[in-house]
Amino acid sequence: MSRPSSNSLRPVSLMVSLFLLFTVQHVHAQSIASPDGTIALELTQTPDLNYRIQVDGEILITDSPLRLQLDETLTLGEQVKIGETQRTSHDSTWSPVVPGRFKEIRDHYNEMTVSFTETSRKVEGRETPFQIIVRVFNDGVAFRYRVNNADSAPIGVMAEGTHFRSQRTILAGR
Repeated sequence: MSRPSSNSLRPVSLMVSLFLLFTVQHVHAQSIASPDGTIALELTQTPDLNYRIQVDGEILITDSPLRLQLDETLTLGEQVKIGETQRTSHDSTWSPVVPGRFKEIRDHYNEMTVSFTETSRKVEGRETPFQIIVRVFNDGVAFRYRVNNADSAPIGVMAEGTHFRSQRTILAGR
């Protein structure tokens, strides 16, 4: 049995290398868990911004887009570049104004602020910076957008394109 020459293997290795180069996407991810560790949220950038949520190690929300359309040509969450990430924890109690089921309510969460730059469109030669602030509680998650508007002009939101994709039925409060 003859052994293939190294020259005959070069086209194959070149084709494999090109295939990997064009099919493998570079994924940036930032994650944070609840104070008790049961809930985890992960933000991914591939280059669009998505998130997923796990509860007790099981995926509850699959890769779902985070999008906020500000005008006809700018949608935050498409073609983003990840920047700085800051994390903090909070644990306090507060008393409701109107007494109800609880005299005091515990406000306990881990927070992650991730800075992004929208690269799909540059406004007057600038990229559009924004942040996603995520809070993960022991019984749920919350997130919000913060747009860094340098000229302080009002920002209008034309559409909110955040989705919640799940492979199973989700019941609120369960």
